[in-house]
Amino acid sequence: MRRIKAISDALGLSIDQIPGFLEDYGDIFLSLSYFKRYLDQIRPDFEAMKVWMREGITDSHLRHNRDAVRACEVVSANVDAAIKFVVHRFQAFDGTSREFWKDLSRERYGVLRQVIQSHHLVVGGILCGLSVKIDQWHADFPNAAGSPNKRADWLLAEMVPGLDRIRALEKQAPRLG
Repeated sequence: MRRIKAISDALGLSIDQIPGFLEDYGDIFLSLSYFKRYLDQIRPDFEAMKVWMREGITDSHLRHNRDAVRACEVVSANVDAAIKFVVHRFQAFDGTSREFWKDLSRERYGVLRQVIQSHHLVVGGILCGLSVKIDQWHADFPNAAGSPNKRADWLLAEMVPGLDRIRALEKQAPRLG
């Protein structure tokens, strides 16, 4: 009861408002947990895709095909950058959360809530876009097979288009403190 009273006092809430606060806090972090789960699925799948691209294009007869090699470079650079962007945001959210719990206050909670909620659309959009592309790769190449030409055609037709929209979402993100 002493800890609940301390939280109540720090946040300027009555004790019977604490469950509502904890529910709101839980909802915010549940959304982050959901996003992190998707990121945890995307990362190893994309690493497998990079091996698939390397084996099928840069280590094959297509290594001299500028379009195929460039597609690999574009995909790797853009997806790696998008993943790095999301990871950086998660690190910032975790840091803001740690600061909140070190020095509880209504203002700090408002900052924490605003920072996370203001990024929902951007982080969710990036992860959704990456998930759709990775899922399509799995559907079209279930055993990570495919001839080098088929791989190059797929990258150019399915993977490269839309990466610019994923990267554009990053530019829409609010700046972090």
